[in-house]
Amino acid sequence: TAQMIDSEIVQLLDKCMRMATEVIENYRPLIDEAAETLLKKETLDEAALKELWNNYNWKQGSRDSRFKLREV
Repeated sequence: TAQMIDSEIVQLLDKCMRMATEVIENYRPLIDEAAETLLKKETLDEAALKELWNNYNWKQGSRDSRFKLREV
């Protein structure tokens, strides 16, 4: 019924919020570096984004298999 649906939606949204928060916290250095680059250059092309991503993963010592850059 409506109350059960509302409850499920709240649980789903809570889970999504926790996951989004985790991603932001885990990738904060990368986000900050990208923001700094954007403030200086105003754009990030694919090559620059890949370089940031690869530098970040190298600094962290591992690659997170959940998040990979895809070829477009």
